[in-house]
Amino acid sequence: MLAVVNAPVGTADSLALVDVGTGQVTTIGATGLSGLQSIVTRNGVIYSFDANVGLVTLNPNTGAFTDVNTALGGSGANVQWMAFRADGTLVGGSTSMFVIDPANGAFTSYASSLPDLRGVEAWQNFTRAFGQIGRAHV
Repeated sequence: MLAVVNAPVGTADSLALVDVGTGQVTTIGATGLSGLQSIVTRNGVIYSFDANVGLVTLNPNTGAFTDVNTALGGSGANVQWMAFRADGTLVGGSTSMFVIDPANGAFTSYASSLPDLRGVEAWQNFTRAFGQIGRAHV
C-alpha cells in the first residue's frame, strides 16, 4: 500500500510503502512538498493533492512530485481524500466535494457544508466515507 507520510513543520512529506501484513513502513523518498493531504492511484500514476500546489503526481521510485499544472495552485483547498469513481472521474474533498481534472488539476466544487469526511472508498457510482453514516453519491 502507498502512503503519504506527514512530515514535521519545515520538512518535506514523504512517499512510503506500507506492508499491511506487518505494519512496516518503508520510505521511498521525500516529495519536496509539505502540504500533501491525500493520495490515489490510477493506471500506474500516483496522484496527490497539496494544499498549496494543487494536484501533483508522485514518482513511484523517488517520491519526487511533478505539478500537474504550474499555473493553478491549490488555493488552500482542503482535499483530505481522493477517489476515482467507476466512470473514471476523480473526486475529492473534506467538508466540500470537488471534481478534479487529472489532466490539468482544475477542481470544481459541487457539494459543500458536509461533515469532515476523511478516508473514502470508491464503490460502484458511490464514494463511501468511513466513519460516517450513510453514503454521499458523487
